[in-house]
Amino acid sequence: MSSPLPRRTLTKGALWSVPALAVASSAPALAASSTCYLTETQLNSCHNGPEVAQSWHLVGARTYSHRFGGLANAKTTVNFGFRSDCNYRGSVTFKARNAASQRNLPAASITLADGTVYYSDTVVGHVASGGAKVGFDCSMTFTWAASAGSSNRGRRDRWRNAVLRVPLEYSYTSPGGKLCKSVCLQAVFTLQNLPWDVAVHSAASSGFEYYQA
Repeated sequence: MSSPLPRRTLTKGALWSVPALAVASSAPALAASSTCYLTETQLNSCHNGPEVAQSWHLVGARTYSHRFGGLANAKTTVNFGFRSDCNYRGSVTFKARNAASQRNLPAASITLADGTVYYSDTVVGHVASGGAKVGFDCSMTFTWAASAGSSNRGRRDRWRNAVLRVPLEYSYTSPGGKLCKSVCLQAVFTLQNLPWDVAVHSAASSGFEYYQA
């Protein structure tokens, strides 16, 4: 299936991955340490290079669950947290594409084992905001367009180790007071369990990739 959006370029090999943890922490700031690769000058100039992806970490539970995929389109819910040690001023906001808003953003996608790709325009919980150094949690649910029948008997194994990619717009106020906004990173999860299994599981791997338009 082709993307409903203009072609984007993803810088390959730029995934900073954090091993999955057990479902545990409600305080993402305690779940992982991070290092800031952005200088004060870069933060003030709204820099949107690979250092942004290096400086943000997915923390907390990093869990997911699948539903449907038979008569109805498949849905995937992911739970995770954000954290960075960079000197952001006030809250940082992340947004994913949604049919009702942020339609200018690239769509989230899920790639199955046979190479099939589904895209999502319907995202519940597509906005997350909080303090970078404290860390903050979010939960997003994606409905995969045209995925009905994808988990019928004989086709289910295609969903094992599916890779979920969520391009994110992030915005913040720089230390110098400038409002910065860009889409230069995406969250990536490997989901090893199958879509009819509605139990909550830990992602096999997760992290940020540098995403370049």
